[in-house]
Amino acid sequence: MANYQIILRDSFGRFLGYIEDYAKVELARKIMEVGTLDLYLYPNFNTSLLKIDGRIEVWRKVGVYPQYLEGETPFFIRQAYWTTADSGEELLRITALDPIDLLKRRIVPYDPTDVKSAKWDVADDVLKDIFAENLGASVTDAARNLSTYINVDPKSTLAPMVQINIGRRVVLDAMKDVAAAALQTVNGKYVAFDIVWDDESHLRFKTYIDRRGMDHSSTSAKPVTVSASSGNVTGPTLLLDYSQEVNVVYAGGAGSGASQITTISKDDTRIGLSPFNRCEQWVADTNEADINALQAAADAACHAGRPKKYFSGKIVDGNGFIFGRDCHFGDTIVTIYKGESFDSIIDTEHITFSPSEESVELNAKGEAYV
Repeated sequence: MANYQIILRDSFGRFLGYIEDYAKVELARKIMEVGTLDLYLYPNFNTSLLKIDGRIEVWRKVGVYPQYLEGETPFFIRQAYWTTADSGEELLRITALDPIDLLKRRIVPYDPTDVKSAKWDVADDVLKDIFAENLGASVTDAARNLSTYINVDPKSTLAPMVQINIGRRVVLDAMKDVAAAALQTVNGKYVAFDIVWDDESHLRFKTYIDRRGMDHSSTSAKPVTVSASSGNVTGPTLLLDYSQEVNVVYAGGAGSGASQITTISKDDTRIGLSPFNRCEQWVADTNEADINALQAAADAACHAGRPKKYFSGKIVDGNGFIFGRDCHFGDTIVTIYKGESFDSIIDTEHITFSPSEESVELNAKGEAYV
């Protein structure tokens, strides 16, 4: 099994000590979701060290390879729960949440007509603006400013343009919708975000294009391949999905009746696959008076309506593959099942360990247009 080191810090990142006497740890992260860490302690632990939003870091080392911070981020203490088993054993469970929870704690308080709510820009820059305007240096209420503790990557302007209104919404939900919108554009790209460890006292808000972590895909310089036949993929699924196809989009803009601006986008090749395969959709944007912008919206909806194939499976160590050496949380790897090859992202990790045992569960997902 891997070797683990658990570090406890206060909410400002100041070192409090190593936690060495523990019963069990369960760590779970999923991309763009709130991750959890459950730390089971014995009753003799000095609970005066446990404060609200105190930080727990789990450092992992595989063999001779460098030690790394699992999940790339600390976890903030939010719960303490005492239990006594029928055997009489008493344990204290500390539940901590990763920094994505900070996005769930905040809303976008601005009126929907405010420029801080109505967004039209490249998706990765929009995400950084949302963070800055609700947790960072661009807030209108100084009490909401966390820029002393959380740095933000410079704008990269690499993602597609998105148009979205996020007024009065929870920040995390708004950000996930921005990422989803970027994938649905004509030149759709995978966009993700995270808050990761920067140094002992600072975090960093980051955005990602194409993948959350390192590139070990089929076209990379160092592909990592796992497959069901080699035993590295368990419980795989493959879905070929035409059920949500859209190949004709009618779009309506400003105006009403005969004066309304309208346009159409269609894919004749897909329509012609069957006499019944014309799949239509109406897109309404009654505030849009620009025919070119309306056409772009129709084209985007038609593009997003292409049929897809999906892969999902659990990734396990063995046959030359070792998590923590060959790849990490968020990395893209090659998964093969039923003769189909996908560049799949390890989007979920669930690690359980004690001083003597370890269990690692990974889930990879890939999708592509048919």
